[in-house]
Amino acid sequence: MQARPASCKAGRGPPVLERPLSDFTVSRSDLQLQPAPIDPSWIHEGLPQARNLMVSKSRDGSALTLLWECTAGVFTWRYDADETLHVLEGEAILYEEDGSERRIAAGDLVFFPAGARVTWRIERYIRKVAFFRKTLPTPVALPLRLWWRGKAALQGLAGRKPADPTPLVPLGAKRAA
Repeated sequence: MQARPASCKAGRGPPVLERPLSDFTVSRSDLQLQPAPIDPSWIHEGLPQARNLMVSKSRDGSALTLLWECTAGVFTWRYDADETLHVLEGEAILYEEDGSERRIAAGDLVFFPAGARVTWRIERYIRKVAFFRKTLPTPVALPLRLWWRGKAALQGLAGRKPADPTPLVPLGAKRAA
């Protein structure tokens, strides 16, 4: 089955691929990205040029996937959602507020919890796929979790194989004919 070309949807936030809502979405990691300027007050050095493209979003809007790339520069990123990323190309050095550092490169997976502040030093270029999950307020999250657990339980019950009609017989006992 051939994928249809996707067009970008303009609007608030990062551009998003137009796709019908279905059971899954397939995207390429080499798509053309759109400008996504870094807040100038976050930049410490250089003129980093960031670009991104939203490639998927959950039905409830609490999770999304972005392709993101950035050129050389130093900036501090403030995470307002949990983010897990996979570096596709390039590398960067990440600095925590305590001064510890970690170099990340193609193939690395990194997790940033909501509320983290991390300084990025990109020497040339980096491209990543990032998975975001917004933390929902407890009054919203608790009913949602209960809904999903209940739905999963009902689906599990509906998908079970019928019980074996042969009654269990204790060991050593003879089955009735």
